[in-house]
Amino acid sequence: MSIKAKQLRALIEDTLNWFGQKASSSSFDFPAAVELLMLTAAQETHCGSYIKQVRGPALGIFQMEPNTYNDIWANFICYRQNLLDALNDGWAQTTIEWQMKMKADLMYQTVMSRIFYMRIPAALPAADEPMGLAYYWKKYYNTRLGKGTPEEAYHNYFKYAF
Repeated sequence: MSIKAKQLRALIEDTLNWFGQKASSSSFDFPAAVELLMLTAAQETHCGSYIKQVRGPALGIFQMEPNTYNDIWANFICYRQNLLDALNDGWAQTTIEWQMKMKADLMYQTVMSRIFYMRIPAALPAADEPMGLAYYWKKYYNTRLGKGTPEEAYHNYFKYAF
């Protein structure tokens, strides 16, 4: 059973708005980012049907792999004090290991997935261009090594994200 699309979209919007304010960044909360995360969740886990990859290490509704997670921290977040401060402020009260946060904390998963896409220098496709979002997901998130296709992501977006 997946998360209801309307509720997931609202959670993503609220999370990106909240974190963007904490990080003093307007790069978080805008329609294209919301729809790209919805497409990613729809393709990767059918909007939350899985929280751990069946035959692999990926975690959460966006299926982020540990190597990707570690790379984001080591090569992106550590060079952006506003993100580092906002992450520490937002989750400072918890001693939960990152793997558990990536499985259980939807807000944390959302923020980390948005930060993943922030690392990409190419502009996001428009929110109302789902095929463009699907190609963006394939190129940067799933990569040429992944089994997913843009066509499958496009199909799953309309199947699970509405």
